[in-house]
Amino acid sequence: MTPWETTIPSAESASPMQILSEQDCWEILRRLEFGRIAYVVDGQLDLAPINYAVHNGEIVFRTAEGSKLSAVLAGDEVVFEVDEIDTHEAVSIILRAIPREMPHDEARWADQIRLRPWIATVKDHVVGLSPVQLSGRRFQLSRTWLSLRPQR
Repeated sequence: MTPWETTIPSAESASPMQILSEQDCWEILRRLEFGRIAYVVDGQLDLAPINYAVHNGEIVFRTAEGSKLSAVLAGDEVVFEVDEIDTHEAVSIILRAIPREMPHDEARWADQIRLRPWIATVKDHVVGLSPVQLSGRRFQLSRTWLSLRPQR
């Protein structure tokens, strides 16, 4: 069997992977605040880290004028991803979405929620990601990877 092939677990064995419900995905998205957005700029796929919040069923983030804003708004669809890892499990959520810049009157509320820039730069644009497809998985880690960490 090749490394990318999977086997179906038998009835006696519990699967180390669980598909999350849409509700579970949104609960995790509300709890976290850091993710990555993938988009196409000049024909090339790009990936950028963003801090975000959930508001009215959308992922929202602030950004400055520039190539990320232009590229995100120029494309039809983006992919947003968050993950969380601890010593026992990992969670990955992927959202395919249509981006839109929120007009100033609609974006005013962004100052009232936890959507604040992490670095001291001006980020006047608020972008909403309207969901097209949402999926999530939880993985029970076997922790064999811990032996690969350098000892301190």
